[in-house]
Amino acid sequence: NKKRTPNDAFLTSKKCVELEIEQLIHMIVGGPGETLETVKASFDQLETIESFQGDLWQGDGDLIVFIGMRIYPHTPLQLIAEQEGVIQKGQNLLKPKFYISPNMKEVDLFQIVRKYGAANPRWMMPGLGFNNPEGFAEMSDVQFALYQK
Repeated sequence: NKKRTPNDAFLTSKKCVELEIEQLIHMIVGGPGETLETVKASFDQLETIESFQGDLWQGDGDLIVFIGMRIYPHTPLQLIAEQEGVIQKGQNLLKPKFYISPNMKEVDLFQIVRKYGAANPRWMMPGLGFNNPEGFAEMSDVQFALYQK
């Protein structure tokens, strides 16, 4: 429910580069209304920011990409997920359930994330065990199960 646009984040990141401020961006893909095209557009724009090029932890900017949003009870995301058929109305959410926009196939989203991750060593994908520094979180059971679909 933040009133910021992706462009606001990119402009802020570029300003950090100009001011030589180190940054670590956390990006969640697959949210409500998102499509494969919007994910690609965001990644394409991130590739234009100089600080996210080069080797991991060697410059002033790194990126962590997370796939899906955890659905918590009594939140707007729960209502959206119920309306879109991602979860059943009143479903028990004690065991984590993650929202990925039904506007895209999950396997296609994972392939796009992997493609961009392979091309950008400063982009970490903890849910895929990709470009992670030693000791960083390994692939989660939930994201592994999604990737196997």
